Amino acid sequence: MNGIENLIIEKRSGQSSNGAENATGLPSTYPGTYVNIDPENHDVIWNAAQNRWEVTFDVEGFSGFFVKTSEYSLPVRLSSFHARNVESKNYLKWSTVEEQNSKHFDIQRSGDGKNWSVIGSVAALNLNTGSHEYIFTDPMPMPGNNLYRLKMVDLDGTFTFSSIESAKFLGEPMMLYPNPVITNVHLNLPAHLIGSKVTLLNATGLTVGQFSVTSENFKIDLRHYSPGIYLVKTLDGLVYRLVKQ
Repeated sequence: MNGIENLIIEKRSGQSSNGAENATGLPSTYPGTYVNIDPENHDVIWNAAQNRWEVTFDVEGFSGFFVKTSEYSLPVRLSSFHARNVESKNYLKWSTVEEQNSKHFDIQRSGDGKNWSVIGSVAALNLNTGSHEYIFTDPMPMPGNNLYRLKMVDLDGTFTFSSIESAKFLGEPMMLYPNPVITNVHLNLPAHLIGSKVTLLNATGLTVGQFSVTSENFKIDLRHYSPGIYLVKTLDGLVYRLVKQ
């Protein structure tokens, strides 16, 4: 059957460091190096009764197993990942090992652990020796508890997620950033406004634009608007003053 020839099992030795506590079992939580297992085609079987694929291969010792279609290792191993609040900002810091063929990290944020938004991206150093540290600043955290995770993306598009870290912000959120603005303004809005419209009004109160809220943190392109004072109005009636330079 098509695709069986591309199936590879990645075996990571040892036991997941957070498997018992957080039940993630992510590749980055295994201490051992990885080994590729290429199962025989006749050992890859479709079980019609159970509606699933079944793969058989020989192995020794405790390990984690991951299905992939490339000989490269699944994305980078994290040795640490932390989030903390300092005044009006949340800071993320993580360290990695085994960065061969890694591309970048997408930083995702959520208020409920179900709906995630990408708030930034950091290029990977892609160095396969030693430990490497990264820092990312969330300049507009949501009020309350902010959940963060990393989407670790490989050069071939393979990706995996980190464990979830949290940082609590007790102050008032910065809704517009930057202000004044030259090109793009970022809006930091609560999750319940996703799917609604944001209205842009000029200084006389005339509607000059409407934009769909696609995530808790999204941007509006203002390059084609004339310099001046604008008002940004959300569905729940809040209005914010914006200066376009």
